[in-house]
Amino acid sequence: HRLIRRQRQMCIRDRFIFNTGENAASENNIPTSGQFEEDSSDTLTTIQSIALKNEIKEHEFEAENIAQKNFELLTQAIQAFTTNENIDILLNNVIEEILKIIPAHNIALFQKDEKGILSLKVHKQAQGITESFSFSRSIIRKVANEKKALLIEDTSKSDKFNKEASIVNYDIKSVMCSPLLYHDELIGVIYMDTHGIVESFNRSSLQLLTGISSAAASAIHSSMMMEKIKKQAIYLQNANYQMMFTLANTIEARDHYTAGHTWRVTRFSEIIARMMGWPEEKIIALRIGGVLHDIGKIGVPDSIIQKPSKLTEEEYEIMKSHPKRGSMILKEAGCLTEAIPYILYHHERFDGKGYPYQLKGKEIPIEGRIMAVADAFDAMTSDRPYRKAIPTEKAIQILKENAGTQFDPDIVSLFCKAYENGLVNEIIQNYRTSKTSIVCPFCSTSISIPPDAKEKDIDMICPICDHKYKIEYSEKGFCAVRKE
Repeated sequence: HRLIRRQRQMCIRDRFIFNTGENAASENNIPTSGQFEEDSSDTLTTIQSIALKNEIKEHEFEAENIAQKNFELLTQAIQAFTTNENIDILLNNVIEEILKIIPAHNIALFQKDEKGILSLKVHKQAQGITESFSFSRSIIRKVANEKKALLIEDTSKSDKFNKEASIVNYDIKSVMCSPLLYHDELIGVIYMDTHGIVESFNRSSLQLLTGISSAAASAIHSSMMMEKIKKQAIYLQNANYQMMFTLANTIEARDHYTAGHTWRVTRFSEIIARMMGWPEEKIIALRIGGVLHDIGKIGVPDSIIQKPSKLTEEEYEIMKSHPKRGSMILKEAGCLTEAIPYILYHHERFDGKGYPYQLKGKEIPIEGRIMAVADAFDAMTSDRPYRKAIPTEKAIQILKENAGTQFDPDIVSLFCKAYENGLVNEIIQNYRTSKTSIVCPFCSTSISIPPDAKEKDIDMICPICDHKYKIEYSEKGFCAVRKE
């Protein structure tokens, strides 16, 4: 207004001088009062119009700058939200990104659980803030119930919240709160405040927070769904494992001579794989394949499985069908498919004379080559209906003699090295005839009983299947009890 008044005075003066001239003295050259008012009014209107246009342009420019800056900040924050990570990491990233963009003393994220209860998941404070965190529950409830963002620039001027204990006791002056909504479904709330400073947040801050909240809600929902799917998959996978392992143990139970065979083959195979530097995820798949490698024998009659003498050609052909039968069981079940190479190829020979496909050399998948050595070694060192177990040293010698023909020479070399280093001995089945052995309640392997087992109950871990159990002693003898 001062600028407009000054410009008006200057314009009137210039107009008066222009009309009178330096030597003018006549009254006729001086504008009348009517003329003066009319001309000055037009000039004022022009000046005001120009000033208003300039002011509008300045506001538009400022608004564009703010909008552009907010867009850049919002884009930066959204890029930090990834839906393929752990939900806890994601929640932490959300509030860290917001705190980078919108300064505050406190920021917290509340997540709704399956029961519909909001609970504090993540909280951060600005540097220098030492007092304990407190928040306005009524503000969070209001935002959650109404599903609308809330901005309180000065809590002392809010009749509804100015007397709330947390606001008064902790001198909370400015509050901003936004719901986390996914398709109108509330999944959480973001809360921010400052202590002792009013008007810390404004409409621009609120718009930025709601924009980030919208993107965060989508990322959080996706991450929650992924975790839910993972949990369901793990549950189903564990159920499938238990079902298949029970089935494998059931097959072994048909012939007490093969008790614990699948578990020992698994442990031998694991030793080889670890010496080859396999990662843990491949070791897990190997364990599954090892336990299930003979699952196809479920289709082989007991008369063949338990026959104490040599099989006829016809019986041998039926026995040779178990790798294909086993792989078909897993394919039809649609689960544990990572075990199929162990099941399908463990009877192939390095010279191409094995079954079911007569693969040769490196044509045989590595899973089959490893399992072939482990399976043969356990078969030789365990009792069978038609013969007694071969001494360990002789079994090692047989592996060496057949390296390059029946077995992959590199795998044989690794296994022999493991034996020399003492990694194989504790797994070998050599306790069946011992008077101080007991059968593991999980894998049915005979396990040596410690000498002090009569004095007290002993907690044990089976060296074959890694399950925990307890050995109890009574007048009737020893008993192995499962531990959950």
